[in-house]
Amino acid sequence: MARSLNKKYFGNRNIGTTGATDNKIGGEGLAGYTLAAQKGSLVVNSSFAQPALTIPAPALPRGVQATATVVWEVESITTSGLAGNNYVTTTGGATTLTGLEGITLNITAVGSGQGEVQTMTVVNRGTFTTIPTANSSYQIVGGDGNQQATVKYRVKSITTVEKGSGYIAAPSITWTVASSSGTMPGNPTVALTTDSGDVGSDTNQENGILVYADTTDNGSKIGDIVRQVGARRFKVRTADGVAVCALKGSAVAAQGEMTITATDSDGGTYFVTKITAHRVNVTRGTGTQFQSDTSVPWSFAAAVEGYSLQVANA
Repeated sequence: MARSLNKKYFGNRNIGTTGATDNKIGGEGLAGYTLAAQKGSLVVNSSFAQPALTIPAPALPRGVQATATVVWEVESITTSGLAGNNYVTTTGGATTLTGLEGITLNITAVGSGQGEVQTMTVVNRGTFTTIPTANSSYQIVGGDGNQQATVKYRVKSITTVEKGSGYIAAPSITWTVASSSGTMPGNPTVALTTDSGDVGSDTNQENGILVYADTTDNGSKIGDIVRQVGARRFKVRTADGVAVCALKGSAVAAQGEMTITATDSDGGTYFVTKITAHRVNVTRGTGTQFQSDTSVPWSFAAAVEGYSLQVANA
């Protein structure tokens, strides 16, 4: 057999970010959530639930689900019809809402002796991981006891709880809610973690060769290489299980088959039929730069036109 592949191409130097459950796989975790420009403006109560952040599962087998905490704050407070009487000041002042601790607001009341609230400016928007649902509107402290203010919430921040592992690309993050009143926040984005270069550390999740294989006669699934058996055969793991599979120059169609793909500088695709430390034999897919049954240099880096291919990795 030609020179075997370096173990780093299988993710075998990855020790896992959360323990033994995600050892020796490629992919990355998730970090650095970025809020959408639209942060939302929602009433949350017994009829309209707090939205939940939905983060997809990792693609690679044994990957760990990423999780995050959403922090909310008050977006606006508005009067509900006549805003109540008994405000003796006409110049405004700091007050709070009964039953909604953690926020303060300034009010401006007009009238003599029994002013009515005309404007409310939020001073402290509060911090909530669980939005209070006792009321959809609240009493202004110092008023006549009527429900006087409607509160709407928006997203303040999203922080990583578990960065996860086994993600091959930054996933699409969405909000899930049964029903809502107001404007939903836009979908945030998230970045993949970045390898530190410190081999043997959980901060260095090196990319591994991506494979698709049928390990249990249950169809082709994305997988990760466990070890090399030969230039054309590998022990691979998919969500279905572990098996030794052979490279095929076309799509997987039966148990024991696997594919590794590569792309040229134009984005054309090839099936890898043999892979050694520095070269791959290929069968053309959509690519035109290289003929079938030719040997071509390969790497994880961008392909060089007419010279090399980029092998699929994550």
